[in-house]
Formats: sequence, structure tokens, C-alpha cells
Amino acid sequence: MPLPARPTQWLLTGGIVALVGVGGLGWWIQVRQLEHQIVAKRNGLKKLHVGERVPPNQAVVDYFTQRTAALTQRYEEALKRLTVGSTTSLVQEHGDPQLYFQQRLHEARGVLERTAKARGLEPPTLLGLPKELPPPDAVPRFLAQVGLMQEAGERMMALNGITQVVSLKVEDPQDLEAIQKHEEPFLMRLPVRVRVQGSIEALATLMALWTRATPIVEVRELQVRTTPASQTLELECVLAQYLVTKPEVEVFKGEEEPTTPRKRARSS
Repeated sequence: MPLPARPTQWLLTGGIVALVGVGGLGWWIQVRQLEHQIVAKRNGLKKLHVGERVPPNQAVVDYFTQRTAALTQRYEEALKRLTVGSTTSLVQEHGDPQLYFQQRLHEARGVLERTAKARGLEPPTLLGLPKELPPPDAVPRFLAQVGLMQEAGERMMALNGITQVVSLKVEDPQDLEAIQKHEEPFLMRLPVRVRVQGSIEALATLMALWTRATPIVEVRELQVRTTPASQTLELECVLAQYLVTKPEVEVFKGEEEPTTPRKRARSS
């Protein structure tokens, strides 16, 4: 039977929940702000078009060239702060995406097992991974989630006071609704469910670490439970990062010129 938590434990547990609640709100606001920035940059790039009817002089060309470069740079910086990359960038350097995923998963398992052994812990159970090779179009999101599993496992096991990383589970991705309704979603949320046991101080430190993560790591569905060990708690939550599904910026082409000359009106 679980031992009742001490009043101090409940007070600190409430502090952890409040900290994550405030932090989660801050992360969500930051995510939405970055989304608005990205949409603004995309729209700005689309508008950088000089019509064909009035040929621009060199000064106009130079201005739009510099402006386009500046907007593109700011757009890419916003994406780096918010996302782990794009569906193409995660596999473009590898000829066989499925084989690369298999190698990356094997590497992540090995890192977590070695880290657990060095800390005197049991390696975490990895759940939700495909039993067979995933289809090529699903490889980028699985790569990102495996990377988050490895990062989360290493961070948790490196903290003093963590007694067990119980499990890391890949969950189904979710398309983030586009801010502008007429546009397709270009961000995908990639969740990984985490169960970890440790002291109150270690769990509070762990939550604070996620607030400083780059790219952003969102914390959702936080639950804190007591364990048979009176000095430890079990924390379960969902960590999530974002993947760009449509990184290309479509430059606005303007109105097309008519293919046939207009007929002149006949004079009466």
C-alpha cells in the first residue's frame, strides 16, 4: 500500500504542478508568438514581387534583394527556435531513410543503456516504436521523436535524485492548426510520453530544464503520484517538439499577363 505523502511533499508537489502550469502557459504563448512571426515572414516573402508591367531600376532590385534576404534569415531563425527541422532536412543526407531510421534507433537504445548502466539504473522501456520499418514518409517524424526520447532520457538520468526512468513512449503526431484558415498546417506536434521517479527536488529541477530547451520542448498532461518509497514521487507527462511539414516559401507570382492581346474597340 502506498505510504501517505508528508505535508511538505504535497506542498512541494503543488509547487511543481504550479511551476509547470505557469511554464506550460508561457511555452504555449511563445509557440503561438513564433507561429505568428513565421506567418508574417512567409507573407512578407510572398509580397516581394515587382510586376512585369513596370520594369524596376537597379535601386529597386537592390532593395528587394536585401529585403528578401533579411526576411528569409529571420524566418529561418524563428524556425530554428521553434522546430527540430523539416521533413526533408532530417533525411536529405541519407540515401535510404528507412535504413537510416533503423541505425538511429539502434544508436539511441545504446546511448540510453550505457547512460543507465553508468548511473546504476535500469534502462528505460521504449514504447510506441514501429515493429517494422516505417514507410519513408513517416521516417522524419519518427527520427525526431527518437531524438527527443534520447535527449529526455539522458537529461533525466544525469540528474542526482532520479531513481528510475520508467518508460519513454512515442505517441501519434498532431498537425497544428494553421493560424490563417486558408493555409495548410506547416507544423506537426511530436509527443513523447515520459514516466520518471525521483525526489521532489530532482523533478522540480527537471521541469526547470525544459523551460530552457532549444528548440522548444512543450510539457503537457502533467501528473504526479506517490510511490512506495516515501521520499520519491513518480512524474508522468508528455513532452513535445515541432516538425516543419511544409518549409518551402511560395513566392507570390502576381497576376499573369493575358496570353492574347486584347482587341481594340471598334470606333463608330
